[in-house]
Amino acid sequence: MSDQKANFNDAINLLKKNAEQRSYDVWIPSLKQTAKFRPLTTLHHKKFVKCLIDSSLFTTSLNLHIYDVIKQSCLEDIDVDSLTVFDRLCICFALRKHNFKKPYAILFDENTSKEVSLDELMANFKKRYVDIEPDDIKEGSLSIRMSVPTLKREREFDNYIFSRHIANLVRTDENQVNQVLADLVLYGVVVYIDSINIGDVVVDFNTLRIDQRIDLIGNLDASIFNRLNEYIQKCNEARTNLCSIDILDKDDKPLPVEITIDAGFFIDE
Repeated sequence: MSDQKANFNDAINLLKKNAEQRSYDVWIPSLKQTAKFRPLTTLHHKKFVKCLIDSSLFTTSLNLHIYDVIKQSCLEDIDVDSLTVFDRLCICFALRKHNFKKPYAILFDENTSKEVSLDELMANFKKRYVDIEPDDIKEGSLSIRMSVPTLKREREFDNYIFSRHIANLVRTDENQVNQVLADLVLYGVVVYIDSINIGDVVVDFNTLRIDQRIDLIGNLDASIFNRLNEYIQKCNEARTNLCSIDILDKDDKPLPVEITIDAGFFIDE
């Protein structure tokens, strides 16, 4: 029995070493450097299929899986938790390019599709990427420090939302689904907040549970909450700029398209 266990472990280690020999470079925008990634495993592919089934309305399970994929596939000694959502986008384009046989294409109708250049999309992150600096949103004695979400912050929020709201969701219950969608829009702002200063008191969001962060956000005046969306909009505009590309439409005319990352992005159709 012990020999079989040793042989099994040796086989696993050999498979890992073999995969590392086929690693590829991925540009990490926030670090302004490349990192080596190993190819995806069969289990990774299987989970993407499961995410496709689970994520018709929500992307939480996909976000959590992508986090795990990055953790398990990156061969460099970098702090994955501190990477940003912009880093994740560039990594996703690289994962799609290097791990799937078929080129990625956009379907215009059942008879027409156009291939998308993932190389051009990844080049956007070198040509167009600009760090979005943290910003302080102030109103009276209240000041809210905002920054680009890290993977750690987003993972904490997704875990909370998935376990509390989505895992046992009855998807045929329209009222329940709409309530979860509203909560995601309202409370998703917590991933952008570093801290809140109330006079001389500093509340570090990184030390709070997600439900505590959500409760604090829920008690903000609507006027300042709306101003938080200005920073979020700046991030959204940056994402659109990075993920947009001109392709030829079905009439061979240039068409600007923003590529979104959903579970179907990682499926070879």
